[in-house]
Amino acid sequence: MRSTKVVTLAAVLTLVSLSSVAACASSAKTGGSVSAARKATVYLGFSADAVYAPAYVAQKLGYYKDAGLDITIAPGQGSTDALRVVTAGRAEFGFSDALTMAKADADGGTLRMLASVMPVPPAATLVRSDSPIKTVADLKGKTIGDSQDSTASALLPAFLAQGGLTKSDIKFVNMNFASRVPAVLSSKVDATQGYGTEFPTDGKTRMIWWRDSGLDYYAEGLYTTESYLKSKDNQETARLFVKATMKGLEYTIAHPDEAAKIVATAAQSSDPSFYEGEMKALLPILQAHDAQGLGYMTDAKWTSTLELVTKYLSTKGSTKIADLYTNEYLK
Repeated sequence: MRSTKVVTLAAVLTLVSLSSVAACASSAKTGGSVSAARKATVYLGFSADAVYAPAYVAQKLGYYKDAGLDITIAPGQGSTDALRVVTAGRAEFGFSDALTMAKADADGGTLRMLASVMPVPPAATLVRSDSPIKTVADLKGKTIGDSQDSTASALLPAFLAQGGLTKSDIKFVNMNFASRVPAVLSSKVDATQGYGTEFPTDGKTRMIWWRDSGLDYYAEGLYTTESYLKSKDNQETARLFVKATMKGLEYTIAHPDEAAKIVATAAQSSDPSFYEGEMKALLPILQAHDAQGLGYMTDAKWTSTLELVTKYLSTKGSTKIADLYTNEYLK
Protein backbone atom coordinates (compact mmCIF):
# COMPACT_ATOMS: atom_id res chain seq x y z
CA MET A 1 0.00 0.00 0.00
CA ARG A 2 3.00 2.24 0.46
CA SER A 3 5.01 3.95 -2.27
CA THR A 4 8.53 2.59 -2.75
CA LYS A 5 11.26 5.05 -1.74
CA VAL A 6 14.86 4.98 -2.93
CA VAL A 7 17.26 3.83 -0.23
CA THR A 8 20.53 5.69 -0.64
CA LEU A 9 23.87 4.06 0.03
CA ALA A 10 24.57 6.83 2.50
CA ALA A 11 21.45 5.99 4.47
CA VAL A 12 22.36 2.31 4.61
CA LEU A 13 25.92 3.10 5.68
CA THR A 14 24.60 5.43 8.36
CA LEU A 15 22.37 2.70 9.76
CA VAL A 16 25.23 0.24 9.78
CA SER A 17 27.43 2.83 11.47
CA LEU A 18 24.81 3.51 14.12
CA SER A 19 24.49 -0.21 14.77
CA SER A 20 28.27 -0.60 15.06
CA VAL A 21 28.42 2.21 17.60
CA ALA A 22 25.56 0.63 19.54
CA ALA A 23 27.35 -2.72 19.50
CA CYS A 24 30.51 -1.24 20.98
CA ALA A 25 28.60 0.70 23.59
CA SER A 26 26.26 -2.06 24.68
CA SER A 27 28.80 -4.55 26.01
CA ALA A 28 28.36 -4.67 29.80
CA LYS A 29 30.69 -6.02 32.47
CA THR A 30 29.08 -8.61 34.68
CA GLY A 31 31.02 -10.29 37.48
CA GLY A 32 34.34 -9.33 35.92
CA SER A 33 33.45 -10.69 32.46
CA VAL A 34 32.13 -8.91 29.39
CA SER A 35 28.62 -9.87 28.26
CA ALA A 36 28.12 -9.25 24.53
CA ALA A 37 24.91 -7.64 23.34
CA ARG A 38 22.34 -9.81 21.57
CA LYS A 39 22.57 -9.07 17.85
CA ALA A 40 19.50 -8.94 15.62
CA THR A 41 18.25 -7.17 12.50
CA VAL A 42 14.80 -5.66 12.04
CA TYR A 43 13.89 -5.37 8.37
CA LEU A 44 11.47 -2.58 7.48
CA GLY A 45 8.76 -2.53 4.86
CA PHE A 46 10.30 0.57 3.30
CA SER A 47 12.97 3.20 3.91
CA ALA A 48 13.05 5.52 6.91
CA ASP A 49 9.81 7.38 7.57
CA ALA A 50 7.46 8.13 10.47
CA VAL A 51 5.78 4.72 10.28
CA TYR A 52 8.97 3.17 11.65
CA ALA A 53 9.64 5.88 14.25
CA PRO A 54 9.32 3.48 17.24
CA ALA A 55 12.36 1.49 16.05
CA TYR A 56 14.44 4.56 15.18
CA VAL A 57 13.55 6.20 18.50
CA ALA A 58 14.42 3.02 20.42
CA GLN A 59 17.80 2.96 18.70
CA LYS A 60 18.57 6.67 19.02
CA LEU A 61 17.54 6.96 22.69
CA GLY A 62 19.40 3.81 23.69
CA TYR A 63 16.41 1.63 24.54
CA TYR A 64 17.86 -1.30 22.58
CA LYS A 65 21.29 -0.78 24.14
CA ASP A 66 19.78 -0.62 27.63
CA ALA A 67 18.02 -3.93 26.96
CA GLY A 68 21.34 -5.56 26.02
CA LEU A 69 20.54 -5.54 22.31
CA ASP A 70 22.57 -4.65 19.23
CA ILE A 71 19.84 -3.95 16.67
CA THR A 72 20.47 -3.19 13.00
CA ILE A 73 17.60 -1.38 11.27
CA ALA A 74 17.52 -2.33 7.60
CA PRO A 75 15.33 -0.42 5.10
CA GLY A 76 13.28 -2.56 2.72
CA GLN A 77 11.57 -2.41 -0.67
CA GLY A 78 8.01 -3.28 0.33
CA SER A 79 6.18 -5.55 2.75
CA THR A 80 6.54 -8.58 0.49
CA ASP A 81 10.29 -7.96 0.31
CA ALA A 82 10.47 -7.77 4.11
CA LEU A 83 8.58 -11.03 4.49
CA ARG A 84 10.93 -12.82 2.11
CA VAL A 85 14.02 -11.56 3.95
CA VAL A 86 12.69 -12.58 7.38
CA THR A 87 11.39 -15.94 6.13
CA ALA A 88 14.79 -16.67 4.58
CA GLY A 89 16.49 -15.96 7.92
CA ARG A 90 18.41 -12.93 6.64
CA ALA A 91 16.76 -10.81 9.36
CA GLU A 92 15.41 -11.91 12.71
CA PHE A 93 12.47 -9.49 12.78
CA GLY A 94 10.22 -7.71 10.33
CA PHE A 95 8.39 -4.41 10.74
CA SER A 96 5.77 -4.14 8.02
CA ASP A 97 2.19 -4.77 6.92
CA ALA A 98 0.02 -7.24 8.87
CA LEU A 99 -2.23 -7.92 5.87
CA THR A 100 0.72 -9.08 3.79
CA MET A 101 2.02 -11.18 6.68
CA ALA A 102 -1.38 -12.87 7.10
CA LYS A 103 -1.52 -13.60 3.37
CA ALA A 104 1.96 -15.14 3.54
CA ASP A 105 0.80 -17.40 6.37
CA ALA A 106 -2.31 -18.42 4.43
CA ASP A 107 -0.03 -19.20 1.49
CA GLY A 108 1.98 -21.63 3.61
CA GLY A 109 4.27 -19.39 5.67
CA THR A 110 4.98 -19.66 9.39
CA LEU A 111 5.22 -16.06 10.53
CA ARG A 112 3.82 -14.62 13.73
CA MET A 113 3.03 -11.04 14.72
CA LEU A 114 4.61 -10.14 18.07
CA ALA A 115 3.17 -6.64 18.52
CA SER A 116 0.90 -4.26 16.68
CA VAL A 117 2.33 -0.81 16.01
CA MET A 118 -0.57 0.51 13.92
CA PRO A 119 -3.77 -1.13 15.20
CA VAL A 120 -6.11 0.68 12.80
CA PRO A 121 -5.83 1.19 9.03
CA PRO A 122 -3.69 4.11 7.84
CA ALA A 123 -5.27 3.83 4.38
CA ALA A 124 -6.94 6.90 2.93
CA THR A 125 -8.46 8.17 -0.30
CA LEU A 126 -6.95 11.49 -1.40
CA VAL A 127 -8.98 14.16 -3.21
CA ARG A 128 -8.48 17.85 -3.96
CA SER A 129 -9.47 20.14 -1.10
CA ASP A 130 -12.22 21.64 -3.30
CA SER A 131 -13.56 18.24 -4.40
CA PRO A 132 -17.26 17.50 -3.84
CA ILE A 133 -16.25 13.99 -2.73
CA LYS A 134 -16.87 13.77 1.02
CA THR A 135 -17.88 10.14 1.59
CA VAL A 136 -17.36 6.72 0.03
CA ALA A 137 -20.73 6.96 -1.72
CA ASP A 138 -19.60 10.18 -3.42
CA LEU A 139 -17.03 8.18 -5.41
CA LYS A 140 -19.77 6.81 -7.66
CA GLY A 141 -18.93 7.67 -11.26
CA LYS A 142 -15.54 9.10 -10.29
CA THR A 143 -12.04 8.22 -11.47
CA ILE A 144 -9.53 6.68 -9.03
CA GLY A 145 -5.86 6.43 -9.99
CA ASP A 146 -3.43 4.00 -8.39
CA SER A 147 -1.06 1.16 -9.19
CA GLN A 148 -3.08 -1.96 -9.94
CA ASP A 149 -0.51 -3.95 -7.94
CA SER A 150 -0.89 -2.04 -4.67
CA THR A 151 -2.55 -3.50 -1.58
CA ALA A 152 -4.90 -0.52 -1.56
CA SER A 153 -6.13 -1.48 -5.03
CA ALA A 154 -6.75 -5.03 -3.88
CA LEU A 155 -8.76 -3.73 -0.91
CA LEU A 156 -10.58 -1.04 -2.89
CA PRO A 157 -13.73 -3.20 -3.31
CA ALA A 158 -13.92 -3.56 0.50
CA PHE A 159 -13.71 0.22 0.90
CA LEU A 160 -16.28 0.89 -1.83
CA ALA A 161 -18.66 -1.61 -0.24
CA GLN A 162 -18.84 0.62 2.84
CA GLY A 163 -20.71 3.12 0.64
CA GLY A 164 -22.83 0.56 -1.17
CA LEU A 165 -20.61 0.66 -4.26
CA THR A 166 -18.72 -1.88 -6.33
CA LYS A 167 -15.69 -1.39 -8.56
CA SER A 168 -18.01 -1.14 -11.56
CA ASP A 169 -19.35 2.10 -10.05
CA ILE A 170 -15.97 3.85 -10.47
CA LYS A 171 -13.37 4.15 -13.20
CA PHE A 172 -9.97 2.82 -12.18
CA VAL A 173 -6.83 4.19 -13.87
CA ASN A 174 -3.58 2.28 -13.48
CA MET A 175 -0.64 4.59 -12.79
CA ASN A 176 2.69 4.55 -11.03
CA PHE A 177 3.10 5.79 -7.47
CA ALA A 178 4.85 9.04 -8.40
CA SER A 179 2.02 10.06 -10.75
CA ARG A 180 -0.83 9.71 -8.27
CA VAL A 181 -0.80 13.02 -6.35
CA PRO A 182 0.06 15.17 -9.41
CA ALA A 183 -2.83 13.50 -11.26
CA VAL A 184 -5.21 14.46 -8.44
CA LEU A 185 -3.92 18.03 -8.26
CA SER A 186 -4.27 18.48 -12.03
CA SER A 187 -7.75 16.85 -11.99
CA LYS A 188 -6.66 14.06 -14.35
CA VAL A 189 -8.22 11.73 -11.78
CA ASP A 190 -10.72 12.53 -9.05
CA ALA A 191 -8.93 10.58 -6.33
CA THR A 192 -6.07 8.30 -5.41
CA GLN A 193 -5.35 6.10 -2.40
CA GLY A 194 -2.62 4.76 -0.13
CA TYR A 195 -1.20 5.32 3.33
CA GLY A 196 -2.46 8.71 4.52
CA THR A 197 0.97 9.42 5.99
CA GLU A 198 2.55 9.56 2.53
CA PHE A 199 0.28 12.28 1.19
CA PRO A 200 1.01 16.04 1.36
CA THR A 201 -0.62 18.14 4.08
CA ASP A 202 -0.32 21.49 2.31
CA GLY A 203 -4.00 22.38 2.18
CA LYS A 204 -4.37 21.54 -1.50
CA THR A 205 -5.70 18.05 -0.80
CA ARG A 206 -7.98 16.33 1.70
CA MET A 207 -8.14 12.73 2.93
CA ILE A 208 -11.04 10.35 3.50
CA TRP A 209 -9.75 7.83 6.03
CA TRP A 210 -10.80 4.26 5.35
CA ARG A 211 -11.07 3.51 9.07
CA ASP A 212 -13.85 6.12 9.30
CA SER A 213 -15.90 4.15 6.78
CA GLY A 214 -16.01 1.08 9.00
CA LEU A 215 -13.00 -0.94 7.80
CA ASP A 216 -11.14 -2.34 10.79
CA TYR A 217 -7.91 -4.31 10.53
CA TYR A 218 -4.35 -4.42 11.80
CA ALA A 219 -1.76 -2.54 9.78
CA GLU A 220 1.97 -2.34 10.60
CA GLY A 221 3.53 -4.54 13.28
CA LEU A 222 6.56 -6.49 14.47
CA TYR A 223 6.89 -10.16 13.50
CA THR A 224 9.27 -13.08 13.24
CA THR A 225 9.20 -16.73 12.17
CA GLU A 226 8.01 -19.71 14.19
CA SER A 227 11.39 -21.36 13.62
CA TYR A 228 13.20 -18.40 15.21
CA LEU A 229 11.03 -18.69 18.32
CA LYS A 230 11.90 -22.36 18.86
CA SER A 231 15.06 -21.36 20.72
CA LYS A 232 14.65 -20.11 24.30
CA ASP A 233 17.53 -17.73 23.76
CA ASN A 234 15.80 -16.30 20.70
CA GLN A 235 12.58 -16.02 22.66
CA GLU A 236 14.39 -13.83 25.17
CA THR A 237 15.85 -11.71 22.37
CA ALA A 238 12.34 -11.33 20.92
CA ARG A 239 10.93 -10.29 24.29
CA LEU A 240 13.64 -7.67 24.82
CA PHE A 241 13.28 -6.37 21.26
CA VAL A 242 9.51 -6.04 21.46
CA LYS A 243 9.52 -4.31 24.84
CA ALA A 244 12.23 -1.85 23.79
CA THR A 245 10.40 -1.04 20.55
CA MET A 246 7.15 -0.50 22.48
CA LYS A 247 9.08 1.91 24.68
CA GLY A 248 10.08 3.68 21.47
CA LEU A 249 6.41 3.73 20.44
CA GLU A 250 5.42 5.23 23.80
CA TYR A 251 8.02 7.98 23.38
CA THR A 252 6.88 8.62 19.79
CA ILE A 253 3.29 9.15 20.94
CA ALA A 254 4.37 11.45 23.77
CA HIS A 255 6.94 13.41 21.72
CA PRO A 256 5.87 13.26 18.03
CA ASP A 257 7.93 16.25 16.91
CA GLU A 258 11.11 14.89 18.45
CA ALA A 259 10.40 11.45 16.97
CA ALA A 260 9.96 13.06 13.54
CA LYS A 261 13.38 14.72 13.86
CA ILE A 262 14.96 11.38 14.76
CA VAL A 263 13.43 9.80 11.65
CA ALA A 264 14.57 12.73 9.51
CA THR A 265 18.14 12.21 10.70
CA ALA A 266 17.93 8.49 9.90
CA ALA A 267 16.63 9.39 6.43
CA GLN A 268 19.58 11.73 5.84
CA SER A 269 17.25 14.75 5.65
CA SER A 270 18.14 18.18 7.00
CA ASP A 271 14.47 19.26 6.84
CA PRO A 272 12.18 17.39 9.26
CA SER A 273 9.00 19.14 8.04
CA PHE A 274 7.95 16.23 5.79
CA TYR A 275 8.32 13.76 8.65
CA GLU A 276 6.51 16.11 11.02
CA GLY A 277 3.62 16.10 8.55
CA GLU A 278 3.71 12.31 8.42
CA MET A 279 3.72 12.14 12.21
CA LYS A 280 0.72 14.47 12.49
CA ALA A 281 -1.31 12.13 10.28
CA LEU A 282 0.08 9.05 12.00
CA LEU A 283 -0.44 10.03 15.63
CA PRO A 284 -4.18 9.13 15.92
CA ILE A 285 -3.36 5.72 14.45
CA LEU A 286 -0.56 5.07 16.93
CA GLN A 287 -2.84 6.11 19.79
CA ALA A 288 -5.63 3.68 18.87
CA HIS A 289 -4.31 0.67 20.79
CA ASP A 290 -6.32 -1.83 22.81
CA ALA A 291 -7.05 -0.91 26.43
CA GLN A 292 -4.59 -3.61 27.54
CA GLY A 293 -1.70 -1.49 26.33
CA LEU A 294 0.58 -0.68 23.42
CA GLY A 295 1.12 -3.54 21.01
CA TYR A 296 -1.57 -5.88 22.36
CA MET A 297 -3.79 -7.65 19.82
CA THR A 298 -7.16 -9.40 19.95
CA ASP A 299 -8.81 -12.36 18.25
CA ALA A 300 -11.69 -10.10 17.14
CA LYS A 301 -9.48 -7.64 15.26
CA TRP A 302 -7.38 -10.43 13.74
CA THR A 303 -10.60 -12.14 12.62
CA SER A 304 -11.68 -9.06 10.66
CA THR A 305 -8.13 -8.67 9.32
CA LEU A 306 -8.00 -12.28 8.11
CA GLU A 307 -11.46 -12.01 6.55
CA LEU A 308 -10.25 -9.14 4.38
CA VAL A 309 -7.09 -11.03 3.45
CA THR A 310 -9.02 -14.17 2.50
CA LYS A 311 -11.65 -12.30 0.49
CA TYR A 312 -9.52 -9.77 -1.35
CA LEU A 313 -5.85 -10.80 -1.42
CA SER A 314 -6.15 -14.10 -3.33
CA THR A 315 -4.70 -16.52 -0.78
CA LYS A 316 -3.61 -19.99 -1.84
CA GLY A 317 -4.59 -21.71 1.40
CA SER A 318 -5.77 -20.87 4.89
CA THR A 319 -4.45 -20.12 8.36
CA LYS A 320 -5.74 -19.90 11.93
CA ILE A 321 -6.02 -16.83 14.11
CA ALA A 322 -4.02 -18.61 16.82
CA ASP A 323 -1.13 -19.02 14.37
CA LEU A 324 -1.05 -15.37 13.32
CA TYR A 325 -0.14 -13.57 16.52
CA THR A 326 0.91 -13.75 20.16
CA ASN A 327 0.96 -11.23 23.01
CA GLU A 328 3.45 -13.29 25.01
CA TYR A 329 6.42 -11.10 24.15
CA LEU A 330 4.73 -7.95 25.40
CA LYS A 331 4.75 -9.24 28.99
